[in-house]
Amino acid sequence: MAKLKNQFKIRRCIFVGDNDIISKENLEVLEKDEDYKDFESILALKKRRNKEVKEIMSGKKPLIYCRLKDNLEYREVAGKEGLRFIVCRNPEIAEQQRKDRNENMQDIKKALDELKTKIASCKHPSLKRIVQLVEGVLSRPKDRRLYGYKLNEKKRNFERMSR
Repeated sequence: MAKLKNQFKIRRCIFVGDNDIISKENLEVLEKDEDYKDFESILALKKRRNKEVKEIMSGKKPLIYCRLKDNLEYREVAGKEGLRFIVCRNPEIAEQQRKDRNENMQDIKKALDELKTKIASCKHPSLKRIVQLVEGVLSRPKDRRLYGYKLNEKKRNFERMSR
């Protein structure tokens, strides 16, 4: 950046980066390195990779989007320290993801309910085995975000908990 600035006498430059080059280290360089401090940047971040974006997206007020096309909506949001975020979404993909998540939740719920019935039919099920079976149903990390469970040692069973 310093070479670019000096060699071509550039006074204003905007660094544009997408998900593939954005890392904590690169963000720190852009924010703190003297060679980059005069340059602006536009960065594409996935909401799950940035704490501030997560906070904006999970705020109490619903975000109102401007529609550019049927498959592209955006919203500008002011962040901390003068940062601006342009939050983009594809409503078609958002709807499909919502449907997929609901189907996944129903599948997990059904599997856990069937497992609970199966365990209840056993005379004296092992607590260790119950945990293994439940953990098997909730084996994927995203499944664990949707459901948890509480082991009931006295009844030798478990309770499904939505998150």
